[in-house]
Amino acid sequence: MPARATNGAVDVVLGDRHGTSCEALLTRHLRRLFEAQGLTVGLNRPYAGGYATQIWGRPDEGFQAVQVELSRGLYWDEAAWAPSPGWKRCRSALRRVIAELCADQRA
Repeated sequence: MPARATNGAVDVVLGDRHGTSCEALLTRHLRRLFEAQGLTVGLNRPYAGGYATQIWGRPDEGFQAVQVELSRGLYWDEAAWAPSPGWKRCRSALRRVIAELCADQRA
C-alpha cells in the first residue's frame, strides 16, 4: 500500500472484513507475529479486505482469509521507484512471520 495510505501511522494493515472473513484468534496471532518483528499493525483501516476475503473467508466452514497490506515505505522508495534500504529487513521480517505462522499450523 502507498505509505501515505496511513500517513505513516502503521506499517501493516490486516484486513479481516471486520471479523467476518477469519477468526479473531488468527487476526490477533498475525498481529503479534508482525509486532514481534518491530512493525506497527492496524486493523481494517484503510483496507478491510476486498473481493478475495469476501468470497473465500468463511471461518464457520473452516476457510480463513485475511488481507495483509504492507506500507511501501518499508521496502520501496516511492520517489525513486526502486527498492529502498529497508528492503532486506522487510523481506526478513516477512519470512519470519510466514515461517512462524506455518510452524504454528503444523503444531
